[in-house]
Amino acid sequence: MIITVENLTFCYDSIPALRNVSVEILGGELVTILGPNGSGKTTFLKCLCRLLKPKAGYIHFDRRPIWKMKPNRFAQQVGYVPQVHSPSFPYRVIDVVAGGRTPYLSVLTAPSEKDYELAYQALEAVGCRELAERSYTQLSGGELRMVLIARALAQQPKILLLDEPTSHLDFKNKIMVMRTIKNLVEKRQVSAVVSEHDPNIAIAFSDKIILMKEGSIIAYGKPDEVVNEETMKILYEMDVEVIPLTNPPSKFIMPKY
Repeated sequence: MIITVENLTFCYDSIPALRNVSVEILGGELVTILGPNGSGKTTFLKCLCRLLKPKAGYIHFDRRPIWKMKPNRFAQQVGYVPQVHSPSFPYRVIDVVAGGRTPYLSVLTAPSEKDYELAYQALEAVGCRELAERSYTQLSGGELRMVLIARALAQQPKILLLDEPTSHLDFKNKIMVMRTIKNLVEKRQVSAVVSEHDPNIAIAFSDKIILMKEGSIIAYGKPDEVVNEETMKILYEMDVEVIPLTNPPSKFIMPKY
């Protein structure tokens, strides 16, 4: 599914958070938004998933305006994983993941056997089937992220939106989460938009990168095209060194102390 954003503008009261943002994201791509705190990454994702309604501009999925889509139809298309989520009740993990099937259910209808089968398949897809009977409140940070991704995946969406899915995770879990997202994009041909703070994580896993600052896109393209010493200095207001890597060809960003 192609995501087309045209001249998107959003304000909190009178304070601009997004300024005339325009971008096109193709199906089967993992696109990462890089930017400092307060750059508009979360606001942009919330506009894409209809949690926020923009002041101006348009968002289309395969040329269909998202605000003209029926709520349950939209929910079937888009899986959203928020930046912050605190589990409140000790539901079984499998019940939480099956909750991703809600857009396909009528009011007061419980998930069916088929819905639970899809939930188990979603857990399998993220490598966490063994967590199915665990209590949701007893998961580690990395496990919680994977379960939330599985829940979104159970919706069978064409678009995955993930707000800082690697935040507060250790190095191993950061790689595990991003590798899982990348595999889902490649195998299921979904469009994935991920916000991230670490440019090296973005370079390693992204098909394309959006550089965002003060609510505007300052660059968009393949990692080797848009991530360099000049753009990183503009984005983060600091000097960096770009170290070329050969196997596989890539680059590594280091701050200059």
